[in-house]
Amino acid sequence: MDCENSGSLIFSSRGNGKLLLSGEYLVLKGARALSVPLKLGQSLAVYQGNEPGFFWEARHVQGIWNTVSFNNNLSITDASDSVFAEQLKKIIETALELSEFDLNYLIGKKAITQMDFMPEWGLGSSSTLIYNVAAFFKVNSYQLLKATFGGSGYDIANAGSSKPLFFCLDKGKPQITEVDFSPAFHENIYFVYTNKKQSSKSSIKGFEDKIIGADQIKRISTISNNMVACTQLSVFQELMTEHEDIIGRILGVIPIQQKHFSDFDGCIKSLGAWGGDFMMAVTHRPKSYVLDYFQRKSMKTILSYTQLVLNGHN
Repeated sequence: MDCENSGSLIFSSRGNGKLLLSGEYLVLKGARALSVPLKLGQSLAVYQGNEPGFFWEARHVQGIWNTVSFNNNLSITDASDSVFAEQLKKIIETALELSEFDLNYLIGKKAITQMDFMPEWGLGSSSTLIYNVAAFFKVNSYQLLKATFGGSGYDIANAGSSKPLFFCLDKGKPQITEVDFSPAFHENIYFVYTNKKQSSKSSIKGFEDKIIGADQIKRISTISNNMVACTQLSVFQELMTEHEDIIGRILGVIPIQQKHFSDFDGCIKSLGAWGGDFMMAVTHRPKSYVLDYFQRKSMKTILSYTQLVLNGHN
């Protein structure tokens, strides 16, 4: 179905992807986290047509990813992936419950999402979807997130921001502060895809029951502050190493550099849920060294700070 040619555009929205540079896990306990919005994101376009039901088409950089057809009662009548379809149905039903609209709001409409990255990269396929769907239904995106995927909401904050952010939860409510995070050594920062997708939802589930000391939460918040203020590459690397040590001890997991990249000339930090998605590599060595090192380990997706981060040195 060629959606663009089967109706008129009635709505469009776009959310930025995200990376959490500090505060993973402990952000759920009130720690201050540093996150950055990305140049890569996901858009949603909704078209009004004359056909019955509601049609959804999800695309990523390699083409059509998923399609779902709903009837007038929002029952799934056809889907390329049943898991995706059921998840999408839950999001839409939840958004409808939170909104002032009923099912008639969807009838005859066709929605197209376009993602600038592969969904397994963990750069915000879920958060940008929630952000855009919330905009379409005119509901609070944090409420929609809480009722569907859960999490701190830092990713939702990044979806609508063009600048790096400090994010923390105060009595469960998001507190967001835009910051000027433009390190002088930005050319020494790289983001490397580990070739593994980590489920944030399952990682959060295992962490929520842990008892965390106030001193650990305070220290992670201080590291976030110091990362933004940092002007020296070596100091930034020390902050990364300390952060990895704290989270590693809390999780009972060996930090990723110690476990897999001990010979890397620089520092490596896990980003987001440990065990997958992207990691941050910082080194004084040239780009050729970084590319050669990770490509020899079959890691082909290596992006520079400037390539990826919004509001960097562009």
